Amino acid sequence: MLQINVKNPEWAKYVEAHIPFNDMIAFVCEDEEDLESFMKTLRDEQNLKINVVMAPKVSLDSFKAPVPIANFKKFGFHHYLQDLFEAPNAVMRYLCHMHHVHSVPVGDKFTKDNVECIINQTSFRRFFTENHSYSVRKSRYTNQLSTVSSEIRKADLLALSVDITQVHDLSKKLQMFQDDLKLLKAKHLEYEQEEKRLNVKQEELRRKKKNLTTLRDNRNSLIAKIALKKENIQRVEGESIDLTDAGKNVIEKILLFAKKKSQILRERTKLVENCLESHKKKVKVTLLHGEAVANKLKTEREIFEASTTIQEAEQQLQQVKEVMDKKKSEAHNLLDIAKKITGIQPNEELPEDLKKFFAQLPQTVDEIDNEIHKEQAKADCLLQTDESEDFENYGVLIRVKYRDTEELKELTPYHQSGGERSVATVLYMMALQEMTNVPFRCVDEINQGMDSRNERKVFELVVKTACLEATSQYFLLTPKLLPDLAYAENMTILFIHNGPKMLNHTQWNLQQFLQRQIRLTE
Repeated sequence: MLQINVKNPEWAKYVEAHIPFNDMIAFVCEDEEDLESFMKTLRDEQNLKINVVMAPKVSLDSFKAPVPIANFKKFGFHHYLQDLFEAPNAVMRYLCHMHHVHSVPVGDKFTKDNVECIINQTSFRRFFTENHSYSVRKSRYTNQLSTVSSEIRKADLLALSVDITQVHDLSKKLQMFQDDLKLLKAKHLEYEQEEKRLNVKQEELRRKKKNLTTLRDNRNSLIAKIALKKENIQRVEGESIDLTDAGKNVIEKILLFAKKKSQILRERTKLVENCLESHKKKVKVTLLHGEAVANKLKTEREIFEASTTIQEAEQQLQQVKEVMDKKKSEAHNLLDIAKKITGIQPNEELPEDLKKFFAQLPQTVDEIDNEIHKEQAKADCLLQTDESEDFENYGVLIRVKYRDTEELKELTPYHQSGGERSVATVLYMMALQEMTNVPFRCVDEINQGMDSRNERKVFELVVKTACLEATSQYFLLTPKLLPDLAYAENMTILFIHNGPKMLNHTQWNLQQFLQRQIRLTE
């Protein structure tokens, strides 16, 4: 908007009074994509507070004053607001579309004296006098006209105007200077090309000069070498000797040198033989010394290992003694507590029935393992028990496998499933109960997590064990049973029925229920 140029500085106040301040500092865009990109860059990325407006798509020719301004000169109007300034096409279209600058007249002092006539005789809803602005509104209910006037303030943003004629003159001069600059650039380019051509020629001449200089230096060097060779030849010719005498002297010297060399070689051979004999003796001594050192080290290592083994054995023995003393102390304490609970005096012997009961308990893990092998033949798994060698955590380790191709693995929650652990637990429990006597046994939901095959085998195993003669009473609690299980005559099955719709126990008639079921099956 700041590209608006008021033709007369005195008219700037009318333009500023009519156009809102936010529009005066706004940017005008003609394309929607440009507007979005512009706002994204300045508002979103740089956080700048700016106003951006969109110019209408219609042509500027569509905004024409409804009546020529000459028809209103009798009221003192001399221009429409659009005629007071110049602006780019997009800016002018926006101002005509939003603020109707093409239909807002501007008057003088005479206009102020005829305000009433203007309101009543024209359709203007906004106009300017010399120093005031008038806005006319029509009531929606009574159709009466009301007028609001305000004094026009001095111009601020558009107070400075641009002389268009001077701008055109300066533009022409600038164009002339640019044309001259183009000519000078063209000449400068020609000079640069000429300079390049001369530089190439100069470089070629320098290369030729360098080659000639090299040839001259080579020639001088050859001349100097030829002169030196001539001097050497002359000196050799002047120093010529008798070759026969010289040959005899050389032969005598060679023979003398050969004799000395032969003598030296004989002495050297003798020294080498002596040295070799000394080295042989040294090697033998070194081997004997090494063997002695090795035997010494071996003996020291055996002594050290023996002492270490003895110390470890003593430590283990001490640990075993401590554990045995501790276990004995705990056993005595537990025996005293058991005697106290059963009413037996501390110095009194155990009753015969307790002695018989303890005598029936398994004395070793091997006995438990034998019973397990008897029971596992009835199920598809293999169990093996072993004693832990850790005295602090003494116990029984159970290893199990369910397939011939597998290896025995310790019974833990990480190696077997819940159903597999249940099968192993049942087998271990069955093996233990064959070795102990109790009044009754109770098993709760032992079949949970088993597949139907293992559940059926475990149930049959429990039935066979529980139905043996002279065995303990057995309670098996389970929320479900498989169909077609094998039951024994000496078994009792109790079904617990419960729920909000169950009959009262006083209304329960088993005979009636059976007769009804028989009638339904017939």
